[in-house]
Amino acid sequence: MTSWEILGIEPTDNSSIIKKAYAKKLKVHHPEDDPEGYQRLREAFDKVMKQQKVMAGSKMKQSAEEQEVAIEKIAFPEENPEQLDDEDFTQPFPFVEVNHLADDFHKKEAMVDEFMSKVEALYHDFPSRIKIDHWVELLNSDVIWNLELKRKLSSRLLDFVVEHHYLPKNIWQLLENSFQWKDEIQVNEMAFQEQVSETFFIYYKKQLDDRPGFDYHILLEAEDIDYDSFLRYREEAIDALSTNKMTKAEDCLHKALTIFASDSDLLRIYGDLLFRSNRFEAASQVFSQKLQLNWKDLEARFSLAEILHKTNQLDESIQQCEKILSMESDYLNALILQGKNYFYKGDLNRSREIFKQVQEMEPNDLDVVTYLAKIHGIMYKETSEQRRKNKRPHVRVLHKELVGSSSVSKTTIFIGYLIRLRIILLVVLAIIALNRLGAIFELNPILMAMFIPIGVIIGAVPIDSSLPLDVLFWVGLLYIIVFFMIKEVIKIHRAVRY
Repeated sequence: MTSWEILGIEPTDNSSIIKKAYAKKLKVHHPEDDPEGYQRLREAFDKVMKQQKVMAGSKMKQSAEEQEVAIEKIAFPEENPEQLDDEDFTQPFPFVEVNHLADDFHKKEAMVDEFMSKVEALYHDFPSRIKIDHWVELLNSDVIWNLELKRKLSSRLLDFVVEHHYLPKNIWQLLENSFQWKDEIQVNEMAFQEQVSETFFIYYKKQLDDRPGFDYHILLEAEDIDYDSFLRYREEAIDALSTNKMTKAEDCLHKALTIFASDSDLLRIYGDLLFRSNRFEAASQVFSQKLQLNWKDLEARFSLAEILHKTNQLDESIQQCEKILSMESDYLNALILQGKNYFYKGDLNRSREIFKQVQEMEPNDLDVVTYLAKIHGIMYKETSEQRRKNKRPHVRVLHKELVGSSSVSKTTIFIGYLIRLRIILLVVLAIIALNRLGAIFELNPILMAMFIPIGVIIGAVPIDSSLPLDVLFWVGLLYIIVFFMIKEVIKIHRAVRY
């Protein structure tokens, strides 16, 4: 049986494949349970790795048997007995010391293998896998303090976590503190490119950042589930969302929640996805399920209240907002939503009271100013009898609210509203579009932006290959930007007017 057959793989020059095959076979031939099998496996692995060094740079055209013969010849060249003097036989046999070193080598390798067996056992026991104390104990083993063995362990352990990477962030940080993989990969990227893909390196760096990771301990509540499948679907869903692949994200979320339905983070993400796609009934069910796990979850309750508001279930939305405000009285978004609920129910007094409360907290909130303007406008237009009957503020109070501040003050507020992130972003995009058009045409880009649509409408400018697509793109983008800018300015003017 050749070394390749013992390892269970075809001949290859990829050291990563060889190491993975060895690690797989090591599960079958454990040093303590099967010392003979382990010895055969270890010798096969050593011979193949030695062969890789000897055959570096050449293609593997020989058969497995021929390669082993070639290695034997390289390592142990034949000598002509006639050329040996009698004195040669009186010298100490040189391979005694080599065998002694080989025994020491195998002993060290056995220590590394035993450590990796413990790593695998720890990983495959999920409750133990996510407890950092177990990893701390393992990484305090004597083998770690041996610098020579630590280098070998670092490479073997890195191979392992590339394939088995579902670990909490605090354990990733512990591994980084012990082996400094991030710095090593960055400094010597070429040496690691076979062992670590760019995708894994990006993933690894994310595990070391300051952002909170997903909760692994919630899975301890589950019984008899496929943990790694759940974790794989969860990660794939997040990756798909980050690249705006909504269909794939929803499919992965559904599969993950089918395995384990009590992950609060996933329920929030799934509910938000359904909410953004206007599937309010399904989103409502998801957020209700999330509240069953934790009735104090204000974020989930507010999302449910928002859905009820959008589906015109105002009484139910009011109830949810009241529950939120009973737990956190200054929850700003819940107060604003409550004000809107009462406004559309027609209870203008209660709506005004709530928006006045919010205005004291956030004087320049555009939604609050706009709704107060609407409320005061409706109240002011009522007759005196209606105002008395509905217990409205006095007409002079309403007039003062409507007239508001002086012209200078209004201008200042108007300018302040203009300095909003959305307006600034639109202005920046408009400048970019005009610069691009100016680079394409030598004429005034504003005139060209006005002329091209008119020319297209009257047929003077045909839409064909003579009109570059980038011109149509930038002109179209400019008109979209102008539309939204006008919309924002009208909204601001309406708020400031009152």
